[in-house]
Amino acid sequence: MQSSEFRGARGVVCGLAIATGVLMTVSVGGAELGFTVGELYVKPHPHLDFETIYNDNINISSANKQGDLSFIVRPGLQLQLGGAMESLASGLGGGFANPMASFFTGNELIPRQTHLSLDYTAAIERFLRLDQYDAINHSVDLSTSYDFDKLGFGLGYRFQDLTGGNITVGERVHSQVHSINFSADYRLNSMFSVGLHYNQESDRYLTSGGIDSQRYEVGSTFYYHMTSRTDLSAQYDHGWYTLSQGESAQYDEVWIGISGRLTGKTTGFVRIGYRHQGFDSSSSSFDTPVCSLGLRSQLLDRTSVTVAIAREIAPTINVVNSTYATYRFEVTLSQALPNRNVTFSVGGAYEKYDYEYGTASSGLYSDVWTGTIGIGYNLTEWLHLGARYQYQLMQSNQTGGGANFDQNIVSLNAGVRF
Repeated sequence: MQSSEFRGARGVVCGLAIATGVLMTVSVGGAELGFTVGELYVKPHPHLDFETIYNDNINISSANKQGDLSFIVRPGLQLQLGGAMESLASGLGGGFANPMASFFTGNELIPRQTHLSLDYTAAIERFLRLDQYDAINHSVDLSTSYDFDKLGFGLGYRFQDLTGGNITVGERVHSQVHSINFSADYRLNSMFSVGLHYNQESDRYLTSGGIDSQRYEVGSTFYYHMTSRTDLSAQYDHGWYTLSQGESAQYDEVWIGISGRLTGKTTGFVRIGYRHQGFDSSSSSFDTPVCSLGLRSQLLDRTSVTVAIAREIAPTINVVNSTYATYRFEVTLSQALPNRNVTFSVGGAYEKYDYEYGTASSGLYSDVWTGTIGIGYNLTEWLHLGARYQYQLMQSNQTGGGANFDQNIVSLNAGVRF
């Protein structure tokens, strides 16, 4: 029997879905949805997605695989003031959601436009047979950037309440994530800028199996503008984290990098760095290189490729007093048809989790291979259809439900956005 909390959440989501449908009906009818708050003009963007998924290993198990068909409805609403902020790294990836990936990425210069965006999206998922896995997920995103001549700053906040498979824990988990990003930059002149940034993330597991964490990072960056679209940078970060189980730690990182338009057809970033990390309750420490690369290249008029490579360090969420290094390589090739309304994509990724650091360095490791193929069709300006297949294989010397598993996922989706 469903709890009153679950039924209440379902009522809220259903109400949002109805409101989203009403707004979309008004949009299709040609009415103007925008409104003013004082002297500010706010434009709402309702969106609604439907997805059907068949997953042959919902519980990420190596010995007790359970497969079923699920149906997901995702109503949402974005309120926007000004232009949308774009990231050089947007669109990179496209493989699989990685619950262990490092939250902290490159800090690029803030786009020189003022905007404010607030988005709420819910996802209500129902399984055909295995209704014990039914879930309602929530996501809130706030982003803003402001430009004051030479001074610019940006602020982002995200909250996620998610229930789904976690390859590290080896089962479905319920988690909540809060993340905050703040950055500011000051243009000294046409050639140089300086920047400050602060990142914070809180990960909480509401089901057993995961280690809660609080992570913080503050840093500064010096930019040299090689061209109007390309920057060289030198960066210093200081960070620390606390865990619900195990030792807290602190680290220092130095980075050098290049970002922007790297060639006539390639944009993205390349960063290499070095990290020193120590632990609070012991004299243990280590030094190690880190790197991060994300590139998008337009090979031909309708053919593009994205590549992501990274080596990162993060605390584990399933082994007490252990820190792992992740090695990741991912590539996705996209091909659009002549009318550009239909796009095919194929991609692959390899990721290694090496539990080699910390006071309980255990020698554990996990290797994950992922392959995807998909097609997207923009039927109209506001209606998108798609299909996707993903295969994932994990091999590890760990023990537990998901230490070694394989998984096939097939999905069909339709989305509308105004």
